[in-house]
Amino acid sequence: MSKSYIMQRLLLISLLLPFFTIAQCIKGDCQQGIGVKKGIFTDNSEYIYTGNFIYGKFNGEGRVEAENYIAEGVFKDGNLVKGYIQMNTIYYSGSFKNNKLHGNNCKKVITSDNSIIISEGKFINGGFISGYEKFKDKDGFVDSCYYSNGEIIDCIQNDKNIYRQSDLDGPKVSEVELTPVENQLFVKILFTDIALNIKWDTGAYGIVFSKNDFEKIFKNGVEFYDLNLTKVSSGVLGIDIETKVYIISRLQIGEIVVRNVVCNVADINESLLGMDFFEKFTNVTWDKKKNSLKIYK
Repeated sequence: MSKSYIMQRLLLISLLLPFFTIAQCIKGDCQQGIGVKKGIFTDNSEYIYTGNFIYGKFNGEGRVEAENYIAEGVFKDGNLVKGYIQMNTIYYSGSFKNNKLHGNNCKKVITSDNSIIISEGKFINGGFISGYEKFKDKDGFVDSCYYSNGEIIDCIQNDKNIYRQSDLDGPKVSEVELTPVENQLFVKILFTDIALNIKWDTGAYGIVFSKNDFEKIFKNGVEFYDLNLTKVSSGVLGIDIETKVYIISRLQIGEIVVRNVVCNVADINESLLGMDFFEKFTNVTWDKKKNSLKIYK
C-alpha cells in the first residue's frame, strides 16, 4: 500500500469531537460574565470551561480543557466557531461549524509511528475539499498532494525528479552522445569544473553516485542539499541497494543545464544513470544506431 493511499485514507476520517452536556458553575459569573464551569461530555469524560458566558452558554473568548483535549478560541452558543482544538496528537485550527472544520483551515495529524500529515485549505463539514496536503514519515520521505473539489490533482514525492521548466536552461533540444565501452554505454555529465562518464543503466533509479564519485564532485564545490532520507533503490541487474538521497544544485547534460536534481549515493563501484533522471525533461528519445539521446527542454 502506497504512502499516498494511506495519507488519503487518514485524512478522510471525519472530525469527531465530544459534545458538551450537563455542567455546573464552580467560579465567577457563569450566566452573563466570566466564569468557570465543570461538566461532562457525552462520552462521560470531564471537562472544565473557563471564559465568557452569555445567557448561561459559552459565548466569546474561552478555553475547554479535558484529558487529551483542549479547545480554545471564540465560542458561540456553546460551540467553538474560531480557534484551535487539540485531541491527543491531532490538531485543528481555523473556523468550525457543528464541531467540524468548515472554511479555510488547517489540520495536523501525528500518527503512532511519528509520521506527520498536514492539510491546509478548504474544509466543508470536516471534509478536506481543496488545498495542499503533505505527508512526512519518520525516515524523511515527503509526499505532497494538491486537491481540488475533493479530488487529487497532483502529487510530488521528494525522492523523485519532476519536470519544472524553471530548472532547465539551454536549447529546446540537445543531442547527447552515448559512449560505448565493452558493450556498455556511458553518458558525460558536467558538474561545475569536473566531468564524469556515468554508465547508462535503465534499471537504475535516477542518478546513483558511487561514494567515490560523490566525494569528487563534492570537493569540486558542487552544492548538495541533504534530504536526510535513506531508501532502497534498484541497481545493476535489478539488485536492491541502500542509498542516501540528496538534491544536487546544478549539472549539465549535453547543452542543457539542469537544477535541483534528486540523486542517490550508494556503496557501489561505479555511478549509474537511470531513466527516472529524465523526468526532469519534457521528453527523451534514444537512437540506438547513432548511440545518442535527444533530450527536450
